[in-house]
Amino acid sequence: MDKPTGDDRQLLRRIAGGDRQAFTQLYVRYQRLLFNYLLQLTPDYGLAEELLQDTLVAVWKNAGSFGDRSSVQTWLIGVARRQAHNTLRQRKIPLANEPDRAVPGGAVHRFCRVLRAAPTSPIELTIKYGGKMSLDRLRYEVQLMGRRVILTPVLVMASFALLAELLNYLHTNPARTLSAGLELILPIAAGVVVATVISHDPAIELQLTLPRQYHQTGLLRVFLIAAWTTCIALLTSGIIVALNLGFMPQPPQTLPASLQFLMGQLVWLAPLLWLSGFGFCLALLLRSRSASAALLGGIWVVEIIFKDVLAYYAWLRPALLFPTTLLPLVGRLPQVYFDIWLDTRLEVLATGLVLCLIGWLLLRNPEGLLKGASEE
Repeated sequence: MDKPTGDDRQLLRRIAGGDRQAFTQLYVRYQRLLFNYLLQLTPDYGLAEELLQDTLVAVWKNAGSFGDRSSVQTWLIGVARRQAHNTLRQRKIPLANEPDRAVPGGAVHRFCRVLRAAPTSPIELTIKYGGKMSLDRLRYEVQLMGRRVILTPVLVMASFALLAELLNYLHTNPARTLSAGLELILPIAAGVVVATVISHDPAIELQLTLPRQYHQTGLLRVFLIAAWTTCIALLTSGIIVALNLGFMPQPPQTLPASLQFLMGQLVWLAPLLWLSGFGFCLALLLRSRSASAALLGGIWVVEIIFKDVLAYYAWLRPALLFPTTLLPLVGRLPQVYFDIWLDTRLEVLATGLVLCLIGWLLLRNPEGLLKGASEE
């Protein structure tokens, strides 16, 4: 058995007194060992990260209960084992194995040396545990972000489908209403969800200690929100085209149906990427869900009120998000007007990519993330 380390014991005493700096030192020192230990209990990468967070929270709350009968290292492994057993039992998930019991003679220190040398990067772990690791990671992130990520785009388009059915019942063409749902409402909803998810992570301090760098985690979450919203938008667009309710511009010359459908997706794809990227940046700069959502809403209102001004000046067109529904630019257009619409969509798309890149760079500043979390 390891001899108690005085420095580690002192860290635990300071943690028991509420010292955050001591807590940071301890979990930086032991997170690799604990994470690899938890991976011995479950090969699910996402679940292992979740268990590591639970373990660190338990250490923060129960540091005062540590005695001198064992080393800090052994005590931490015991905390991790209890957290894992409780969670896995509640979810009715079988343990992969019980590694500490498999070490002959209770030689925990030899086992810990093996854990410290084990791989922790997602690439190494994927090679070790197979392609299922990536799916586990995606499922874990979706669970962590909550139902709003899944339900928001579904509810938005379902609401507009019901409204369109009502208009059809009243003998009114619902094409423009459905276009408004895709171009105006779905992108702003996605932007607000991105801002909410990125600006508020109650476990940000623990997230920054996990083997996966947090800027990769944040970018993955933005990608998942945008990808799911894109799936809903594509499905809705397909239904609209099948029902012959399309509301989009067309060039003077006839295009193949497949190319025309793809170009029509720029109606919602450009504002979706722009508002998601802008919400991404706002969340990291303001670190406030309410402020980020309010500013996004303000941008949305300005776009509607000043649409003619944005369309008139060429230098403002990269910020013209909703021309198809608001102007409206639909049906067979003269080539010059169609070119303006297409150029504007591509400029908005490029601006959205730049905003996403800026957000990714902001995510690489852990000091700023921690400062924002403490202020929030």
